[in-house]
Amino acid sequence: MAADRERSPADDTIVVDADAWAANEQEEIWPVDDHYLVEPDSETGGVPVPPTVESAPSVPRRFPPDVGPGLLLAIAGVLGAVLIGVLLVAARNDGSEPASVTPSAADETPATTGADLQTRTTSTSPETAPTDQNAIAKPKASMVEVPSVVGLTASSAVADLRDAGLVTKIRLVTSSKRPGIVLRQSPTDAARVEKGAAVRLEVSRARPVATKIEVPSVVGDTVADARQQLQGLGLSVQITKVASDQPLGTVLRQSPQAGAEVGEEERVTLTVSAGQQKIDVPDVTGLDEDSAREQLEAAGFQVEATDEPTSDPTQDGLVVRQSPAGTTTTLAEGGFVTIVVARLG
Repeated sequence: MAADRERSPADDTIVVDADAWAANEQEEIWPVDDHYLVEPDSETGGVPVPPTVESAPSVPRRFPPDVGPGLLLAIAGVLGAVLIGVLLVAARNDGSEPASVTPSAADETPATTGADLQTRTTSTSPETAPTDQNAIAKPKASMVEVPSVVGLTASSAVADLRDAGLVTKIRLVTSSKRPGIVLRQSPTDAARVEKGAAVRLEVSRARPVATKIEVPSVVGDTVADARQQLQGLGLSVQITKVASDQPLGTVLRQSPQAGAEVGEEERVTLTVSAGQQKIDVPDVTGLDEDSAREQLEAAGFQVEATDEPTSDPTQDGLVVRQSPAGTTTTLAEGGFVTIVVARLG
């Protein structure tokens, strides 16, 4: 130990080597001679040998000389109290109660007083009750049966549904029934719904009074213009096409006539020109004049006849030519066909 110490020139205290001090700390032994003061008058500068003291052998100390067991116990008590307080607060926030301490048999009393019973009885407030218990305790919505209101007036239907605890939503629809009658309902009768639910009703309303429309004159107009004018007044249009010498698409006739009064969406029939229809011209050469004329007129043509002298008695009175020629020629219906009849001169 003497090798680890040296006298400090500044004062008369002992300077202890750090390594030696750490070794003593690890052994947790506090040498008695470290606490003796050094005599300042020592000539040699060494540490005087302490007097021999006969005493009981010293027991190694586990605590630093300045910190006693009492102080450590006090610190441990404070920490324990803080820990218990934290656990109590956490238990209160979780909605649970701290576990109660079971009394020993020596502490049990034969009878329980009213004050003890009141102290030990705990109640759970609604705020601290678990969520699932709140869900279970929540009362279910009451169910009601939907009454049948079809055929009733709207006012009676609303009253019946209100008495059943239901609300009403009404939609007016055009119907041939008397206005204000319930035609349909949703949900239907006998259905069970929550109280306060809505029931949709379709209620009849009066048809609007039909207005009279005066039919305009469209004869001579094009079919496109006539259709647009009539439909713009709310009338419907039906087209019938016929062959005519009038330009294609021209209105030839109308029904009802111009000036007639009809209801909305009444039908007006228009007869429209389809243009001149082409018809095959029959070949009448070799026929007598009367037969040729009859055949051409039956086909829809008009006939013009001219005479031409001939010296052949076998051709007298017969058609020797026609214009336009027959079999491969077409002509508009009502067109003219000219025939040439031979006459014996």
